[in-house]
Amino acid sequence: MTSGEPAFHPGRIAAFPRSARALVKSLLADLSAPVFLAGMAILTAVFATRWLPVLPQPPRALNLAAWAAPLSAALTVSRMAMALLLALIVTGVCAPLAASGGWSGTLLTRLTRAARSVPALGRAAFLTPLFLALYSRNGTGAEFASIIATAGSIAPDAAFAMILALRGVPAELDLAARGIGLTAWQRFWRLDAPCAIPSVCDSLAASLPGAWFTLLYAENLTWVQGGGSFPGIGSYVVAAATHAAIQPIILGGGVMLVVALACNRLGLKLMTAWAARYRLGDVERGDPMRDSALFRALRLSPVLRPATRVATSAVEFVARLRIGGRPRAQHLSEPPATENRAIPVILIAGGVLAALYGDALISNHHLFGDFLHICFFGLLTTIRVLALIALISLFWTPVGVWLARRSVAKQIVGVCAMFPANLLYPLVVGVAISAHVNAGFWLAVLPALGAQWFFLTHILRGVETFPADLLRAATAFNVRGGLWWRKVMLPGLAPACLGGVIAAANAAWNASIAAELVRWGDRDFELLGIGGYITHASVNGEMTNVALGVAAMTFFASSSRLLIWAPLTNALRRRTGREHVVLR
Repeated sequence: MTSGEPAFHPGRIAAFPRSARALVKSLLADLSAPVFLAGMAILTAVFATRWLPVLPQPPRALNLAAWAAPLSAALTVSRMAMALLLALIVTGVCAPLAASGGWSGTLLTRLTRAARSVPALGRAAFLTPLFLALYSRNGTGAEFASIIATAGSIAPDAAFAMILALRGVPAELDLAARGIGLTAWQRFWRLDAPCAIPSVCDSLAASLPGAWFTLLYAENLTWVQGGGSFPGIGSYVVAAATHAAIQPIILGGGVMLVVALACNRLGLKLMTAWAARYRLGDVERGDPMRDSALFRALRLSPVLRPATRVATSAVEFVARLRIGGRPRAQHLSEPPATENRAIPVILIAGGVLAALYGDALISNHHLFGDFLHICFFGLLTTIRVLALIALISLFWTPVGVWLARRSVAKQIVGVCAMFPANLLYPLVVGVAISAHVNAGFWLAVLPALGAQWFFLTHILRGVETFPADLLRAATAFNVRGGLWWRKVMLPGLAPACLGGVIAAANAAWNASIAAELVRWGDRDFELLGIGGYITHASVNGEMTNVALGVAAMTFFASSSRLLIWAPLTNALRRRTGREHVVLR
């Protein structure tokens, strides 16, 4: 789940090119930043492999007692908190620079958009052996790898959402800020940040399930690669799987379910209510935080009220500092007059030169030949993902329409989406082996365990916003059965279905990195595909192969968005006139 990407509106997708020349130009523009990031990752991997050799070490023993599961979960939650803080800092620094326009702003925007195409688990597979080699496999390297990889699954989405929010600041508020003489620093705290809070919070809520998935996968890799005694719920479960112990896996999953429930019912609910205060538009609605019983209970806490008062005073003091000059007259919502056409060329040239230089430094590899070989693995994974998405769509569309009538369904689906499904992968493989069933089939099905909830979430939202007048008209004309589905429900649910398909495909594509190689006992069960290739290379410390695999996955993700999802989204928008398709 990326991995955890923020809400997307089809109006922000360029129209699908109508000519071959325009198609080539769009491909070069959209793939320039991914090519640059891939080239730099390959060069970094070559340098690290040459001067920081990663020698695989056996994992250390972990305590699998029952009391160790809550402690491991607490350590995992602390890493998630640090990752969120790091992601917010990166977002607050990069997004205003990117939204300011100009050459640097355009470059940052392209790199941020490209970073969203990089699979979150691919970042974790790349960073884990790198930091373990940099810090000689001590606890510092393991912590850095897990926290930075998790923050990397949140920051690009949050930064991109903040860029769009800053460019959409109302012109009258911009004029007011310049009229009262706010400096750039004061404007950020008093105008830009409050306007961006709703978009950033929505992005965090959408990215959090993928962040949990990424964090547990990073803990898994760190322990398998001998990164010291690294307790966490991810390493706890994989250590239990190595000993073929089902009971600790169930216990770890139960503890993580409690964490997911608390995160969904407490954290997300409070964050959504707090962000609603800053939404522009309806000023007559009540305060959602003051209307919340949970918030009223927290306000009575003898610890929270003084802490909140201190934090508020600190933020107000920082916001009053007169740092920097006054912003230029051009408003952020106004796009640059002309976009520098040299940027895509520079990015592509830089990425290709970095990859060529990395290829020249190693003698036992032919990077571009290996890249084509990895693309074949990517095709195998793509075929399996598409088959899973088709099955998910056929099953959950009618079931989702039926579940939408139950008020508790949305809450249960939210908790299921928050739960990191990779905790269940060893358990499914262990049960399949105990039942003497082909484990390869279940490895192919594993990505659907988490992806299905993203599709179902979109279906529930689509039914919730379905025009009630249309349903009443269908009832009045006695439209039933297959005709009701073909003429009423499916056309109305088309935007939600497409958004769910895109979200589920991205989640399954990302989850394949963890699902195509699963350990049970003293055996590794691997499925031929790009995900298994990346995980296998990361476990063995082959950073160059990891970089090539992640580059191939990024290429597939960027190309599919331009060649498949964008045309489908635009065609549906023209056909239905609805703008709320969500691309994840």
